[in-house]
Formats: sequence, C-alpha cells, structure tokens
Amino acid sequence: RIQFVIMALIGFSLVSFFLSPAEPLETVPFVGEFVDGDFWMVFAIFFPAVTGIMAGANMSGDLKNPRKAIPVGTLTAIGVTLVIYIALAVFMATHFTPEELRANQMIMVDKAWFGPAVIVGILAATFSSALGSILGAPRILQALAEQRTVPFSPIFAKKTVTNEPRNAIIFTGSVIVLALVLGNLNALATLITMFFLITYGMLNLVVFIQQSMKIISFRPTFKIPRFVSFFGAAGCIFMMFLINPVFSAVSIIIIVLLYIWLARKELEADWGDIRGGMFLVMAERASRIASRFPRHQISWKPDLLLPVDDPNLWTGPLLFIRNITYPSGSIFAFTVRNHEHDETLQSLNTLMEPLRKQNLFVSTTVIEDTDFIKGAKHVIQTLKGSAFRPNSLFLTLGDDTKNDDMLLQLVQEADRDKLGVMILRQHPRVAFGMQKEVNLWLREKSPNWHLAVLIALQLQLNWEGRLHLVASAETEKDRRRVYRFLDKLNDMARLPSRTYYHVIVGNFQDTIAGAPRADINIFGLGAEPSFSFMRGAADWTNSSCLFVKDSGWESALV
Repeated sequence: RIQFVIMALIGFSLVSFFLSPAEPLETVPFVGEFVDGDFWMVFAIFFPAVTGIMAGANMSGDLKNPRKAIPVGTLTAIGVTLVIYIALAVFMATHFTPEELRANQMIMVDKAWFGPAVIVGILAATFSSALGSILGAPRILQALAEQRTVPFSPIFAKKTVTNEPRNAIIFTGSVIVLALVLGNLNALATLITMFFLITYGMLNLVVFIQQSMKIISFRPTFKIPRFVSFFGAAGCIFMMFLINPVFSAVSIIIIVLLYIWLARKELEADWGDIRGGMFLVMAERASRIASRFPRHQISWKPDLLLPVDDPNLWTGPLLFIRNITYPSGSIFAFTVRNHEHDETLQSLNTLMEPLRKQNLFVSTTVIEDTDFIKGAKHVIQTLKGSAFRPNSLFLTLGDDTKNDDMLLQLVQEADRDKLGVMILRQHPRVAFGMQKEVNLWLREKSPNWHLAVLIALQLQLNWEGRLHLVASAETEKDRRRVYRFLDKLNDMARLPSRTYYHVIVGNFQDTIAGAPRADINIFGLGAEPSFSFMRGAADWTNSSCLFVKDSGWESALV
C-alpha cells in the first residue's frame, strides 16, 4: 500500500510544478543544441526512468487476475508516463531557456509553485526504485545461485534462519556503494541502460523465435504481431551501438561467452527450453529445402549404419568408428530384440555416449523382432526415405564363423539398397597400432575404390598420419604403368602431400611381404566376400584390415 502513498506524493509534486509562476518565453526553439552530449547520450540517461514501470510485475501475487492485469497495467503506465514526460518537456521548453536548463539541474524545484513538494516527489520516487532494487536484486542473485548459474553459487545460495539471502544482500549492497563512490550518476545511467536494452532485446528475440517456430505450445494470451518482436530486438541492438559501440560489442561478446559457459555446465532447469525445438525446426526447414535439390557426390560424408547384436556385450571399435566419421559424419546404431525394449535402448545409448561426446550426430533405435536379419532389413528400408539416411553399412568380423551367414545377408541387403559396405577385421593383438600409417590397396582396373579412398583420407586426417598407395604388378613393365596410374589418381583425387606409392612386382603373397608396415590396411571388397580371406589378411599383414565396397554414389574425384 505504500506505493499508493508514493504515487500521491509524486502526483502532488507534478501539480506543484505545473502551477509554476514562471512566465512563458516569447520565442521557443523547436530544435535544441546538444552542447554537452548528443541525443543518444540523453536517451541513455533517461531510459532507466522508464524501465521502472516493469516493477509492477513484482506485484503479481497481489492481483486478482495477473495474466490480464500486468500487460494492461504496464501499457497503461507507459501511456500515462509518456503523457507526463512529454508535458514536462514541453512546459520546460516553453518556460525556461536552454541556458537555464543546462546551468540549473534543480530548476524544477526552484521554479515550482511549492518547491518542497517536488523534492518530496523526487525522494519518494527514488526511495520506491531503490527499495525495489535493494529487496529484489539479492533475491534474484540468490535464486540464480540455487540453479548454479553464477560464479560462487554455493556462497550466494545460502539463506539465514529467517530466509534472508544475507550473502547476496552484502554483495549487491557492496556493488551499489562502490558504484556510487567511484562512478558518475549520468555514466551509471548509461551503463544501466545497456543492461536494460540487452534484457529487453533478448526477451524480444525469444518471443520472435517462438513466433517463427509456430509451435502449438506457444499460445500467449497477450498476442503481438511478429514484426513487433523483431523490430523490438533489432531496435535494442541498434540503440546500444548508437549509445556506445565499444561497450555494446563487449556486451554481446560477454553474453555469448556466458551462454557457452552455462551450456557446458549442463544445468538441469525446471523451466522450459526452446533451444532444442528451435534447432529441430531449423533442421526440418533446412531438410525441406535440401530435398528440392538433387544429391551430389560433392556433399558426401561418412554416415554409418551400425548394427549392434548385443549392446551389453558389444566390444566394437568406437574410437575407430569415430576416426572414420569425424568431424561431419554421423552414426545410426540399431539392435534387434524381442523383449526388454526400454532397457536395451538405454544400454545402446550408454554404449554410444562416447561418440556423442565427440560432437558426432548419433541416433539409436531398437527394433522388436525375433530375427536379427529381418529387423535389420526393416531399418535399412525405413531409413531409405529419411532426410538423414546412412550411406554405408559398417560391420565387424570376429573369429566365430557362425555369424558369417548373417554378415553375408547384411552385405547383400546393403547392395540391394545402394549402401556402401565396410567390414573391419581387427587384429586381436596389434589393434590399430600407433594410428599413423594407412595402407590403401588398389587395383588398376577395379571400379571399386572411391569409398576406400574417401575412408583412407578420413583416417589420414584424423590420425594425422601418412597415406600409402599399394598395388601389385606382374612384370617390371606393368610396374611402370601401375605407377603412372597411382600418380594420376593422386593428382585427380587431390591426395595429401604425405602420400607415398608402393608398386610391388609379384603375386599377392609377395605384395604382402613387400608392403610397408601399416596400422590399418584398406582393401576393396569383391562381389562375393570371402570371410576366410579377410581373417587371413589380418594375420598376413599383422594389422587390422578394413574391406570396403562402393555403393556407386561416392566419388573421390569431385
């Protein structure tokens, strides 16, 4: 109720001023001269006086219908205040000269009908604003500290026995006293205006984003056109740079850094968050636009389809998968179960979590079926129509030959659905060695080398290693021709500078013996895969081997 007393005192002070005995000027300058500062400096000093209207929102608990009363009351207060401010400006411009206004900051008191009434009004308004800030700011700081969103949160989150945020009160009080002692009030007003403009700009931006998303959950009872929120956000940023460009740029940088810092803290908020929905809507719209254009090999990236037989027992090479997909690739992992769907999905997500932490796009799903091959076929066929469909099937070859038939059926299904195929035979002891040397085995007239080259480049990039092109020739004359083929391929495919050629005369066993030592050997995969040969190749080369088959869509030459 004290607010009504304050309002009455302010009203009486205004009446006292407008009853001033000062005589009107004979000539009134309609355009002033900004001697001590430009228009935007005056705006910055004046703006915080208007923002105090928003303090009415703090009284929402005392209102019968705050949802309706707050917007109506706020806009009414803005309208009434606008009339008062314009009336004051017109009255002073028509009754006092610019020199008087610049020289006497207390001219309203000196020229009023009853000067003390104006002083009382100023003190009442100042007391009201100060009281609201002194009571509100520490509680806001304490609430933020409870959510661990500010530095030294454990200290500021504490309350006394009487539920008072003592530490937050001491800190905010110290900041206020320090600002008053060290700063100029007009300079402080400019600084405060920046904070208000940042806050209002972000509010308008959030409203604009939610309006643009057109989601059904955004149903404000007080609706405004979308252009209002857009121009509100843009206007705030525009005015910030007009007032102080340097401080505005620094403020925006600080906001971005704060956002990054808070995002990395992975806070669990009780309120809604539109970020995920915003990026999802953006992705859907981008996907809609992308679907209008034909796919081209130049946009190829490694998007793997990864079958997992049992997430609880699977020991696949996650680091290797990361190295052939990072930084722009993706992984779609799936398993097939006829029971415990939720538990299996949770285990699969836990298994893939290290890849997500590498900022890779990872999707997971569990197909309910009694037959793994049938479930895998459902996944492959379903994903053919998705916007982000995989382009390569990644399989691992173990020691157990009982799974060979299942692997063969998966390879055949991938062939039918135009998926590339990668089968990894990991060496049981050496694994991937020092992760530096990559051997890429090529045949002169084989069309099946594009995907192998692209994967070799991915590994060379992520391993920061060296790429070796290895080929065999029957005679010394053939050796020179094969060497020219490798040199031409190197030029056309724009292979890295650390690429070396190795053309070895002899049969395959001779080639194996003469090939350089590598941490991974990449071979082409024939139309009829020989799993016994794959297992043997890992033993012959004493390294892990990757067998790759094109889908027909990749190209290492674009």
